[in-house]
Amino acid sequence: MDIFYSITLFQEGVLWIGIMEDKFLYCCSARSLLIYDLNVFTSFWTHVNSPIRNLYLCGADGKSSRVVAMGIDNSLRIFSLHNGTRLCTVLPPPCPSVLHPLLSFTYNRARGTIYLLLTPTDIWVYTAR
Repeated sequence: MDIFYSITLFQEGVLWIGIMEDKFLYCCSARSLLIYDLNVFTSFWTHVNSPIRNLYLCGADGKSSRVVAMGIDNSLRIFSLHNGTRLCTVLPPPCPSVLHPLLSFTYNRARGTIYLLLTPTDIWVYTAR
């Protein structure tokens, strides 16, 4: 296998990478997030205030896709896929503590709602409008 492309991403190094929709490569450092269109140089970038633990792409029929990022401090941020603009921030709930990650979360793009699973018996619901 031969290398066909090489890029320098962050001085502090990359913590993890992944692929979205088979055409975007994302790279995360402790403080930054870059998304590359595999046919274009940087098409999305933004700075984040907390290292990212989970990242996924969320779409809905008739709506543009959003990038959803969960920080290690349990804060959730929603970004525009097209220009990296931060559209919504959900601050960390008081429990669980920052030392313990949320059990799970999901974002419903069609309804604009965010669901955080705090404990096996507690789900908090937020609006993202």
